[in-house]
Order: sequence, then C-alpha cells, then structure tokens
Amino acid sequence: MSLAGLGNHADPAAEWREIFAEVWRRYRDYFYVENMHGYDWQKLRAKYQPLLDFVGSRADLNYVIAEMISELTVQHAYIEGGDLGLPKRPLSRCPGRASNSTQNPAAIDRQDFRRSERRGALPVAAHGSGRGCPCGRLRALDQWA
Repeated sequence: MSLAGLGNHADPAAEWREIFAEVWRRYRDYFYVENMHGYDWQKLRAKYQPLLDFVGSRADLNYVIAEMISELTVQHAYIEGGDLGLPKRPLSRCPGRASNSTQNPAAIDRQDFRRSERRGALPVAAHGSGRGCPCGRLRALDQWA
C-alpha cells in the first residue's frame, strides 16, 4: 500500500488544548478524593484555560497544567514529558559580558557567571582554548571559587 498521498497536518495549539482538557478530565474523574480538597475544579479550569492562548511550546503547556494542579495543594502530583523539543534561542557567544573600554565597546574586560551556571562548564571555556570566548576579545574571566 502506497502512502505517497498521505498527508499530515499538525496544529500544536489545538493539540495543547486537547491535552489540557484531558488532564483536567482525568483529575476530575480519578483524583483520590471526590471533593478535590475543597476546590472548585470547574473554576480552576476556567482560571487556567485562558492561559492556553499564550502557550508557545509543550514546556509552556506543562507549566500551565502544573500551576493548575498545584492549586489542589497535593504533593506528588506532576506533569512531565511530551514533545519537549527545545525552542530556538538566540545564539550568544559571550553571555554576561562587561566592558569599560571607550575605544572598543565590543571588547570584554571580564565575564561574570551566576551561581546557577556553576554546575556545568563555563560557556567560554567550552571552546577548547581555555583562554576565553571565540571572538578573542575576552581579557579576564571571573570564576566562582
């Protein structure tokens, strides 16, 4: 059987609305206590459903659903997974740069990193030279001790 003429049209926004509705229904039907911890589950749906207009990725959808579920104040209730391809992000070779140069504003005097970046390799050190960013304008590197 030839599948040459078979087409596929995906509408992520429609799929996300269906996922939201299905999660809401499953909690309504299978939550461990019928009274939903005293919360009006219909009102919570009405509160969070308008946020679907601003969802741009599956990660966004998971966030909205997690916020709705968190209203029930129950531990160990999560939303995970899905088609979580990372959204495109702007490329930046020299994040957190700072310069005091008036002659060359593109020069980088130092590179600052936040505590959250301590876990992995520093972005400029990942280029192999260990001397700075690939643009060659980095003069010093502030690292956390």
